[in-house]
Amino acid sequence: MVHQTEKPTFEANEQLEFDFYLQWEWPEHIETTLRRLLWISLVELAEPELVKRNHTALLRWQIATYPEASQAVLDFLATDSDPDLQERIAENPQTWPMTLARLAKSPLTNVRIAVAHNENTSIDVLISLAEDPSLDVRYSMAENPALPSKLLRQLSADENPYVACRATRTLARRNPPAVEHMPLRSHRRESKLG
Repeated sequence: MVHQTEKPTFEANEQLEFDFYLQWEWPEHIETTLRRLLWISLVELAEPELVKRNHTALLRWQIATYPEASQAVLDFLATDSDPDLQERIAENPQTWPMTLARLAKSPLTNVRIAVAHNENTSIDVLISLAEDPSLDVRYSMAENPALPSKLLRQLSADENPYVACRATRTLARRNPPAVEHMPLRSHRRESKLG
């Protein structure tokens, strides 16, 4: 049963963050990490002289890369400023379209590229990314055969010749032109052996 816990912020204490994660069922490796980190945070509360360390980074990484992670947790984690974590969330097949729309505004090129390749990214966000100022984002999109034909045609007219060429090749690879066969001969030459 999922109980509703207030969604913590990253400035909140770790206990609130752990309570938030405990609302969902996780595979064994994430559950084990969560329980260990919860124990560590409780020990640190009891012994304040211990140096405070960020114990939750491993847990966040495991959740962000888990392909069946809760969409609400991924949305929460997307507010973390760690660029590698944001990229993993943008790659996760469970990430909500609204979360991907926020990540598409990231100043980090790799995050925007990951958003462009996620199947949950809305067409409006893809249209925006097809006009991204970064050549790397547009080139990466031009290589993606899963991109709608409309966007690949748009990218094939890109001002950058590398992007345009790559989009044209991707379109051709996805929709190969009909191959003309050589006409068959209507008669065969008689064998000279017989």
